[in-house]
Amino acid sequence: MFWGMCTAVPSRMVHVLHNSEQVASCIAVLDTGTCVVADSSFDLLMQKIRGFYAVRKNLRVESRGQRYKLVDFIVKVGSVVLGQMSSFKGVLVEVNFHHQFRC
Repeated sequence: MFWGMCTAVPSRMVHVLHNSEQVASCIAVLDTGTCVVADSSFDLLMQKIRGFYAVRKNLRVESRGQRYKLVDFIVKVGSVVLGQMSSFKGVLVEVNFHHQFRC
């Protein structure tokens, strides 16, 4: 009798990030450090290749707060919560520079 062993490809981790200000795109960060920016249908592709990459679906990190505009800068300040229980983890400060040409 022959017993065959199925050697599965070890799953690699990928983190898929969605931004509420850019709803048409998502960012995927592979465990190798490679960063991919794709459109929102990337989630469908991840379902097709889930044998190679594992997506951690039960982890949700969310930041909510205010957005301020100061001349050429956009400053966002928010509190970071983790998971369904909304346990407070820290404060996130994001600063974007958008140079606007003025005549």
